Amino acid sequence: SDLGKDVAVFSCPIKPEGLNRIVRPVLKRASRAVVSMIELGTVASRMSDRPLIAASCVGHSQSGVERLKRMLGREGYDVVCFTRKGAGGRVMESVISEGLVAGVVDLSPSEIADEVVGGVFGAVGLGGGRLEAAGRRGIAAVVAPGGLDAVSLESGSVQARIEGRLVLEEGEKLLMRTSVVECREIGRTIAERLNRYLGPVTVCLPLRGVSALSGAGQPFHDPEADRALVDALEGHLRKGVRVLRMKANGEDAPFVERCVVALLENIRRRELDSEMLRRVPFLKNVSEVVVRELARLLEAFSFSEGESVPSLEGDATGLYCVSQGVLEVVQDDAMTIRLQTGEVYGARELVFGKSRPYRLLAVENCEVLFLGSRAFERFCEDHPELEESIAALLTTGIWRE
Repeated sequence: SDLGKDVAVFSCPIKPEGLNRIVRPVLKRASRAVVSMIELGTVASRMSDRPLIAASCVGHSQSGVERLKRMLGREGYDVVCFTRKGAGGRVMESVISEGLVAGVVDLSPSEIADEVVGGVFGAVGLGGGRLEAAGRRGIAAVVAPGGLDAVSLESGSVQARIEGRLVLEEGEKLLMRTSVVECREIGRTIAERLNRYLGPVTVCLPLRGVSALSGAGQPFHDPEADRALVDALEGHLRKGVRVLRMKANGEDAPFVERCVVALLENIRRRELDSEMLRRVPFLKNVSEVVVRELARLLEAFSFSEGESVPSLEGDATGLYCVSQGVLEVVQDDAMTIRLQTGEVYGARELVFGKSRPYRLLAVENCEVLFLGSRAFERFCEDHPELEESIAALLTTGIWRE
């Protein structure tokens, strides 16, 4: 059976070659169970379930898990945690793939270490590997490198493989500390997968050990290897992926709390990004996939109150989306437009790449998402649907070059 599905088994003591007093009661119990599950499903479908958050956790400490559940619970979310390495990661990817969650807190993508180094839990994906389902569906996510300090090996591993390596026994498995070279490759692999995410994703990096095992004074404490992992991960990320560094261990309460806050910010950001882009006339009726992929190109900038906003792409112009604060647009030194949070400016310039005289001023501290016309032009070449939408708008006469 598939590890990602629930299976109910009713044992029959004999081979059921016909109906008799032994087989009949077993079938009756099974049929009643099916009817009950159908009825329960009907009732559940009428309930207003709270949105669900999927979380993977390191597993050495439960305090962070409980804190995560409490924080998200107060915000109106239910949380399901996947702590078992291998099976847990596989089921988590399956749940995410089916579109059952509103967000993902992946604090322990530890299977990536096994995949890169060759541990027993390397191949765990359903229709793909770890850290892929959330990216494909554009779900708001937070990722931390928890558990990547160890690779799981069979207890009977050949001596040559573990000779000279730091190894701990954990039940029937061995945990082998990942080396500097391996950590660099693990970081690069994670970055490559996160670069394909369609939704907002934040990477939270603990600088005092990625798990309790690699904290100061612990068996897997290796600052050089942890630094190699963190630097490689951050160094290979594309623009637009937010990175937060914290002087904490990956299982410390403050670190877990910051991850939760980052997820809530990303959930709101995903909703806001889509809403802002839908305000652009030629994006009102395009597919959600196009909007999500376009949102990946938005670059974030922060400006202080009273600061003039410079041209963000040389002489080219583009689209300005105000994600927070108030931005003032002064055209021809006469007409002034004030953009509030969630409003956009520059759709015409984005299409034609031509500038009208205007200047931008931050009325208060604000955050602006910018999409340059050159990046947009390249994007249109790969998305004929978008070009068709622009052409349809131009034929209405609303815009004239």
